[in-house]
Amino acid sequence: MAACRLNLLGGFDLAAGDGRLVPLPTRKDRLLLAYLALSAGRAVPRERLAGLLWADRAEAQARDSLKQSLAGIRPAFRQVCLEPLRADRETVALAPDGIEIDALEFARLAGDTSPAPERAAALYRGELLEGIDAITAEFDAWLRAERERLNDLAARVVEHRSCTATS
Repeated sequence: MAACRLNLLGGFDLAAGDGRLVPLPTRKDRLLLAYLALSAGRAVPRERLAGLLWADRAEAQARDSLKQSLAGIRPAFRQVCLEPLRADRETVALAPDGIEIDALEFARLAGDTSPAPERAAALYRGELLEGIDAITAEFDAWLRAERERLNDLAARVVEHRSCTATS
């Protein structure tokens, strides 16, 4: 059992292994965590993160806001005894060990050729970050592309399920 679960399909919630919801202080904290989670462990330049979420601010202020947001996310994970953020002066990554991320699991299952479309379909509870609007044009462009990618995978799962049901 994972220490926590990050649900990004059909909304956003971070839950401890026992199902208890773990709150994050701000909407930008949630969006930052979602972006890092979907980066699947890859290091993302701080400049990219600051531009995605704080494009309306000067560079120094955007980087400070990123630092504050990371500081807001860390205590949430400490509640479930995890320290998944990996950050240095230039990059930030989320190490997914101990975290079940529904969108990544869905994408893995949907892209799999094995006959497990029910598991993938059960994970797809709605659009990526449903009900959450982007806050910058840069984040909106990324979110639109990710939603389209996952919606295409969902359509493939539905198609696969209907094909297996008729055979």
